[in-house]
Amino acid sequence: MSVAYKKILVPLDGSTLAAQALPHALALVELHQAEIILFRVVHETHFVEEFVTEGKLQVDQRQERAINEATAALTELADDLKLRQFKVTPVVEV
Repeated sequence: MSVAYKKILVPLDGSTLAAQALPHALALVELHQAEIILFRVVHETHFVEEFVTEGKLQVDQRQERAINEATAALTELADDLKLRQFKVTPVVEV
């Protein structure tokens, strides 16, 4: 009995090591004609007045920049994979 995968989750954190999983995931995606979910977590930045020298606005801007960079990276990768006929969904979570 063979298991057919419908979705394959690939956690990517921007590192070279994490990116090495992608070719293996793509092989499974092709084999099962599955959707690939590109997933990245951006750690939430907390503002603690006693421990930071920058203000809350700067902390919020840093958080927003991290989210935008992660989204841009996954979207670029997803667009490339879509050109290669893969069904791809990029997901960024905080």
